[in-house]
Amino acid sequence: MINMNPLQLISVFLLFSPLFSAALHAKPGCLDRCGDLLIPYPFGVGQKCSLNPYFNIKCDTSTYPPRAYLSVMKKEVIEFNQTYIRLKNPYMISACYDLSAGSTGNQHGMSVNLSGTPYMFSYVNVVTAIGCDDMVVLSNRSSILGGCSAFCVDKNVTNGVGNCRFNGCCQQDIRDLRTDPSLVKAELIDLSGKALRKKLFPCSYAFIQERTFLNESEFSYPLNYLDNSTVLVNDNWASATRPPIVRLEWIVGTENCSRAKSSTTYACRDDKSVCVDNYSSDTGYTCSCVQGYDGNPYLPGGCQTISSSIVKVGCLDQCGEVLIPFPFGMGPNCYLEPSFEVVCNTATNPAKPFLRLLNTEIIELNSSKIVVNYMNIASTCYNMSDSRVGITKPEERRLTIDLLKTPYRLSDDNWINAIGCDFMAVGIIGEEKRSSIRSSCAAICYMQGNSMCHYGPVSFGGDGCCRVPIPRGTTYLEANLTELSERRTNTDIPCSYSFIQYIKEVDSYSTGFSFMKNSSEFRLDELSEKPSMGLDWRIGVDNCKDAVKDQAKFVCQDNSDCVDFDATLGGYLCNCSKGYKGNPYLNPGCQDIDECADNTTNTCVSNSICENDVGTFHCSCPIGYIGDGKKDGTGCIQKPPSKTKMIIFIGVGSGLGFVLIFLVVYGLYKLLQKRKNEMVKEKFFKQNGGILLQQQANECTLGKTKVFSAKELEVATDDFNESRIIGQGGQGVVYKEYFQSSQFTEKSDVYSFGVVLVELLSGQRPISFDKPEEERGLATWFLTCMEGKCVEKILDPQILGQGEKKQVILVTKLAQRCLNLKGRMRPTMKEVATELESFRISRMSSGAKVESDDVRYFEDMPTMNLDIEGPWENIY
Repeated sequence: MINMNPLQLISVFLLFSPLFSAALHAKPGCLDRCGDLLIPYPFGVGQKCSLNPYFNIKCDTSTYPPRAYLSVMKKEVIEFNQTYIRLKNPYMISACYDLSAGSTGNQHGMSVNLSGTPYMFSYVNVVTAIGCDDMVVLSNRSSILGGCSAFCVDKNVTNGVGNCRFNGCCQQDIRDLRTDPSLVKAELIDLSGKALRKKLFPCSYAFIQERTFLNESEFSYPLNYLDNSTVLVNDNWASATRPPIVRLEWIVGTENCSRAKSSTTYACRDDKSVCVDNYSSDTGYTCSCVQGYDGNPYLPGGCQTISSSIVKVGCLDQCGEVLIPFPFGMGPNCYLEPSFEVVCNTATNPAKPFLRLLNTEIIELNSSKIVVNYMNIASTCYNMSDSRVGITKPEERRLTIDLLKTPYRLSDDNWINAIGCDFMAVGIIGEEKRSSIRSSCAAICYMQGNSMCHYGPVSFGGDGCCRVPIPRGTTYLEANLTELSERRTNTDIPCSYSFIQYIKEVDSYSTGFSFMKNSSEFRLDELSEKPSMGLDWRIGVDNCKDAVKDQAKFVCQDNSDCVDFDATLGGYLCNCSKGYKGNPYLNPGCQDIDECADNTTNTCVSNSICENDVGTFHCSCPIGYIGDGKKDGTGCIQKPPSKTKMIIFIGVGSGLGFVLIFLVVYGLYKLLQKRKNEMVKEKFFKQNGGILLQQQANECTLGKTKVFSAKELEVATDDFNESRIIGQGGQGVVYKEYFQSSQFTEKSDVYSFGVVLVELLSGQRPISFDKPEEERGLATWFLTCMEGKCVEKILDPQILGQGEKKQVILVTKLAQRCLNLKGRMRPTMKEVATELESFRISRMSSGAKVESDDVRYFEDMPTMNLDIEGPWENIY
């Protein structure tokens, strides 16, 4: 399992780079993103989540953020688009010449064949060569198509930088070669000799990348990339102005739209989707949402309406594949004024909308422009059938466009086109008829036998054709053709014609038009590039400042802005205010956009917090991070710990460490003390016969006996609580004595023996809980009776009746001495034993004199008063 830090984990599930504004991007149950990159179907992470294996994406989560790779090519994808993808690490040739081996002059090549895949090289790509005195040559399957050469001045002249304008770099535009977009073959050829290689650089490279666009800086790189084969690899283009990116266009399937629609594999799944044929061939297609809808057309429900309401209540919002938003409309009360009425022709499949005012088909309709088909032309054709009469000009047609009384103006995306030989197209342009402003271009034929003229992407003219732009705001235009010579010299091309063409992007426009030989061939609707016209539309003739004064006629609704159509032309348009969307011409106006939920508007980085506000939103960083949270800003960077916090952390850590050390030392001290005490107790236990006592208890020589540990006694006596002491003369006195001195003495056993004697004399137990409190402790009660001269109360009646009075008195006196609370005042066990032995001998001898050491010892003891005549109370 791959280990990732928390930021990586967050980034795996967070939402990133925008593609579609709809919420539905991937198939149900499939991931719709990899790191910062949104992955829309037909692409998908895993084969079950993609349309087919060619669209399978592998998400590498071992990096931060995770990166998406196109599985079939093993290249990193940095952008998905509805018609193309962009890849890092482009296809590249590398050549590093070994000067010592004399290997200069070797050819190094690559061949990239995308045939059989849904991908092809886009015409925005160029082949780039970086190096010194090297040529890159491009070819197709059979012939050389073109190339370029890269030369270097001295390596110290350009401050160590190579670029494609001056030094160490050249580029060849792929589209200029008109080659198969699925196949690119290139060779890198050394143009120098061994001597020059020593003077300059030994390495060269060639690769495919996107061309530089107008808003981008020129591609440049450090010349030390050419020093050896490892510099570029290690730097990975980090020191270049930008890393090379290659663009691949993609299609779905191998059939065009007309055939694919009847197939079970038709990929345009949403009801609001349309099929678009591949422009470069008759195979393959892509899908897109109809105008007014946005999202993923490859998924059911993927196309979502841009606005919740774009037409008045009860009106149709679409005709065929074209959306018709208010102020335009179809049917009574559905449009703002008659100039915006649209008629839907349902006799065709699909249905086609027509602008009633001009009676022309609508191709495109948006918030400021309407594009229509416009087949009117200016033409002139010479009659060459009668050689006796010579070349005559029997017919001539003039092109006129009059928008003076309409809310429409010609946009600046329109061009006057002229096709023919040795003719000039002259345009009379202005707000009024017969204005003096003119625009013209000349179509000259340089080569005979051509059947078509071709426009390049930036050229305004070619062999047999020319074009000239039309100023924005034009309301009236007259175009006619004027010959440039008195007599017609080119008899192969007798006809010339001129028309209006709407060109959305001039830089990408490249097409050809056929020459015509007679007037019957003027069928512009059969051309691949049909003439069209772009019209800017507006509301009224007043600008915003004046129009807002008349609120009854002012049409901009809430949360919208009024925009002047032109400072001099008058009229205005309504746009939703920033942060709002909808139709600004319809009540209640534009609605707030939740920018956070829309990937096309959410510019917050993945680890930031996006908060939506009315009309806007803002990004913020979570706790512990700093920055503005935006993708185009500083993002969110983890905050470094402050010095103050660091000092606090160190202080707290040191304090906790000290406490921990103290606790450990204190614990060790207590443990050692406990072990010491246990060792002392064990020592005293052995010294005081504890082992012998345990053996006797185990051998049952003492009957049912148990040796209690100090811990057990502590629990039993409630930590030796004084309230638990039973009497002051029983066994309780022996253990308070023990714990005061922490040792047993030989007199401790004497006390215990005294208790035994009292038990024998009284026939009672040491402790009796069924008696009054003062009598519960036998030893204490015995001493009390002895002092009160009432010992007969405690003596066993059997002893009183059968025992010899003299001996009983001697034993009670001996027991009294053994129970003395002061241990030093008690006799020793030896003395007790000797005295008892003397009692026994005395009884056996019945008064005879026994000569023995023990008896003599006994006789040497202080004499006891044995006068026992009289009652019991007189013996004390």
